[in-house]
Amino acid sequence: MSNVEPMPTKSMGLFPQPAQIPKVLIDADVLVASAFSTTGASHLILRLGELSILECLAPVQVKTEAERNLHYKMPDALPVFRALIQHALTIVPDPPAEAVAHFITQAHPKDASILAAAALNDCKYLLTFNTRHYRPDESAHMTVLTPARFLQRLRQVISQLAQPPFKA
Repeated sequence: MSNVEPMPTKSMGLFPQPAQIPKVLIDADVLVASAFSTTGASHLILRLGELSILECLAPVQVKTEAERNLHYKMPDALPVFRALIQHALTIVPDPPAEAVAHFITQAHPKDASILAAAALNDCKYLLTFNTRHYRPDESAHMTVLTPARFLQRLRQVISQLAQPPFKA
């Protein structure tokens, strides 16, 4: 019999919520990739959401699109997808039409609602493989990155924590 306790996860509700957890909106292509490959950057980002290191969000339309694509193209990945949705992702409502209209010039027309959802939910990052589809202006206070580029930035921040503090 082992004395080792299981690692607490977000779904267990054991982590206190820090004041500033980075909020990231996950696009459908990232959700699909996270379910298809459990070793890629997309999957790692969702695992960080499960551990409450990130707050991963997706609007209903993104969840629906990802699930539909997996159903038709990679049905074997659906169980992983459903587990990630349950434990690592917060599903938020789709944005209202007036919010989408505000962002229509800042994104590909079919993606304006995703940009609007990110802005309405105060996400600092929108993670997608289709970075060219998004052109948020400065008022959005948001950066659009691929999952791999986001992880590179996260590693840079973590490496700064390992530096000794500056002493005058």
